[in-house]
Amino acid sequence: MNYNKNRLSEGSGIDRYKIGNELLSKASSLNVSKAFDILEAVRQNGGDWQTVFSMVYSKKESKVYYCYNRLLA
Repeated sequence: MNYNKNRLSEGSGIDRYKIGNELLSKASSLNVSKAFDILEAVRQNGGDWQTVFSMVYSKKESKVYYCYNRLLA
């Protein structure tokens, strides 16, 4: 994405960025489950850069949760 360079929302991944940004702005509160739902909505499904690992930090619990190949651990 080229936002820092020219303040334009364009480039590779912008579609996923816009979806994630919209979902985050609509969330009245955020917990681990909702965070993983957002990450699921923006994951890459095909090509050379498939999403296989995601993680969420819970400040409230001081824990890191991760998901590998869509299996929460």
